[in-house]
Amino acid sequence: MLPLLIFTIGAVLALVLSIVIGLERELRDKPAGIKTHAFISIGAYAFSYLSFHLADAFPMGDPTRIAAQIVTGIGFIGAGAVLQSKGNIQGLTTAATLWIAAAIGTLVGAGYFGAAIVLTLVTVLVLCASNWVGAYFPQPVLRTFYIQTTSVEDVHKVLAIHPIRVMQTHFSLDHPHRLEVSLKGSPLAIKLLTGQLRAIKGVETVVVI
Repeated sequence: MLPLLIFTIGAVLALVLSIVIGLERELRDKPAGIKTHAFISIGAYAFSYLSFHLADAFPMGDPTRIAAQIVTGIGFIGAGAVLQSKGNIQGLTTAATLWIAAAIGTLVGAGYFGAAIVLTLVTVLVLCASNWVGAYFPQPVLRTFYIQTTSVEDVHKVLAIHPIRVMQTHFSLDHPHRLEVSLKGSPLAIKLLTGQLRAIKGVETVVVI
């Protein structure tokens, strides 16, 4: 009865710690939320618990082999959380937190409860700090401008003076000319650029996607 009680206490601890991280991902509408983090952490805990107890029953066994397989296996799940769209890679942070959730479960399974709690607190601190930094220093975004204009030169002059990066440009010979420009810059720079482009004499429409 005592081993079952100890296993239950560890499982609950792994669950609670993983929920703390999964909740932050869930609130930010990320690919993996509470359930994914919880299942990974509890699964890693169960495998680690089994590994160390099998090592006690079979002294010649290696308790680190299952832990090593956990590290490798979580890489496949993390890869599934990474998305690539229009040159932007998303989900790397979520993939990393899944890896951390597995580490937390492994620590609890090995009996290092204090280390698991510290790792959880550090992870949440990093996530909160990065969110705070992101709020004050927004990451560049990729946007595509669809412009109809009779004044292509004026459009290029406005693009040249803005702190943005031109990724790709398509130009048609129709009249008015149609420009398709992919740009990368801060949300504020994109907003200011949109307003200035619409103010150019000869620009008929500016659509941003």
